[in-house]
Parts: sequence; structure tokens; C-alpha cells
Amino acid sequence: MNKILKNLLISFILIFIFIIDSNSLEYWQFLETRVKIAKDKVDFLPESLRFISGIRFDERYPGLGLVNFRMGPLFKISDNILLGLSISSYAEQIRPKFFGQQYRLEFEPNFNFNLQSVSLNNRSRLEYRFLNYDDYRNSIRFRNQIRLNYNSNNHFIIYAWDDIFFELLNNPKFNQNRFSIGIGIWLDKSSR
Repeated sequence: MNKILKNLLISFILIFIFIIDSNSLEYWQFLETRVKIAKDKVDFLPESLRFISGIRFDERYPGLGLVNFRMGPLFKISDNILLGLSISSYAEQIRPKFFGQQYRLEFEPNFNFNLQSVSLNNRSRLEYRFLNYDDYRNSIRFRNQIRLNYNSNNHFIIYAWDDIFFELLNNPKFNQNRFSIGIGIWLDKSSR
């Protein structure tokens, strides 16, 4: 069974490698830390607080393309469902040497399914974005990400995901489709 799951993950990655547009390749690096909360018989408290920082480099602009920081509680609804609430701050290079600022409020249910060392995650995210540059306005965006993980020996995660974006407020439409493959490294039980 484990061999079938590994082959499924490899197939998923290979299918999307062939449809990548080389002009849109990006390098992302994230650090996620979850701080457990001692609930002591109080069920309504979140399971943990999550802190995520990230950077992006790409071919569109010289140097650093994006820096972000997200934080918020994670609530464990059941063994397979987590609910995240986050506030985020982004500085993104909009054109060469000009960084625009944006802030987000995020509502994020996650549905997880584990099969031995392979897991499937379906994450939906509703974002209210406060955009502070050029002629951009505030927006509401819906994102849906399907993620396939292979957890090898508890130190590395090999993953592939597809994230679809829809603009809901200003001129509702499909916004973008972001596909990624990568390797995650567990630094300890709470950080990756």
C-alpha cells in the first residue's frame, strides 16, 4: 500500500511539471512555528498559535520579490479538521524597486486525510485584503488549495500542491492558479 501512495505522489508531481510556464518560476521559503496552548479543560481555546514568515524570489523583479508575516490561532474541530484565523502583512515588489504594502484577515478551514506516510489536505481560505499601493482597492479573495504530502522519516516532507484563486469583490473572476512542489524540513516538533 505504501508503494502505491508513493507512486501516486510522484505521478501527481510529474503531471504538473510538464505544464509549468518557465516565465513564472518562483522560489519561496517559509518558516512556520506552532506554539501549543495548555487548554486545561477549556474546550473553546485554540489548539495552538501559528506564526509564519515567508520570502519570495522570482524572475519578474530584481532581488527580493515578497516578504510576509502571518499569525493567528488554530482550532482543532476534529481529528481531520483544523480552523485557522490569521492576520497577515505583506510587502511585495509591484514594479522594480517599489514595494506595495497589504494586510489581510484570513479565515481558513483545513480538511486533512492521512494514509500511512502520505497525507491529503484540502485548505480553503477566504481573505479580506487591504491593499495600499497604486490604484488597487481592498478586495475579497477565495483560495482553494489541494496538497499532497509524503512524510519521510519524520524529518522531511515532500509535497505538491495546487492553489486556485478567485477574486470575489471587485470584478469577480478567476484570479490565478499557483502550483508548487518542494521539500519541507522539520526543525523540531513545532517548526518546519
